Amino acid sequence: MFYLNFKLLNKKVYFVLLPLLFLVLASCGNTEERAGAKKIAEENNERIENINTHLEKYEALEEDMMTALSNDLKDKNAEKIIRKKTGEVGENFKARKKELASIQKNMTKLKENQDTLLDYQAKKAVDMPETELENAIQTLKQLSITYDLFYSYYEKTVDAESEFYQNFSSDMKKEELAEAISLINISHGAAFQQLEVLSADLSSTAFAMTNLADVIKEKDKKTQ
Repeated sequence: MFYLNFKLLNKKVYFVLLPLLFLVLASCGNTEERAGAKKIAEENNERIENINTHLEKYEALEEDMMTALSNDLKDKNAEKIIRKKTGEVGENFKARKKELASIQKNMTKLKENQDTLLDYQAKKAVDMPETELENAIQTLKQLSITYDLFYSYYEKTVDAESEFYQNFSSDMKKEELAEAISLINISHGAAFQQLEVLSADLSSTAFAMTNLADVIKEKDKKTQ
């Protein structure tokens, strides 16, 4: 007569199911990370679009700045409106600072998202597109470096302008005025050159984010 050894059978089933259970649990965790990476990539693209909008406004204000200063210099109350920043160039100055504050806020979030992607990468999720994730992280790192350099140049423009506005006098000699304006132009020129690099890096980062999100979307379709 044939007898089943239920104890032995249960042990075999246990050892077969246990690895499968671990595999399922691991898969769930990896899918969660993959979904998180997709969400970050899409959010980053929204923030990059927002940054580009504010940069366009900033560039427009930059182009108008010298015209605004020229108009203020011709004003009969030139010394008062320039020193107190209540004239055209003062309003332009404040508006540029406002645009940079918005850009800074978005850049801070991009850096935070970069750290999260690095955490995902360290976990080595089996269903994470490694190449696209690495490209996304590297473009974010480069963008951060480029932006920090741009911002340092921007701060120099603020310093140059602030010193000029604070010390401006209607009695300034033409040579002194020309030298002060020349220093402002030099600082703005350096910032503008770095701004062009920043724009290029923003495009590269957006491209990398789109690739990461698209690859994950394709993986999601195959697992549905």
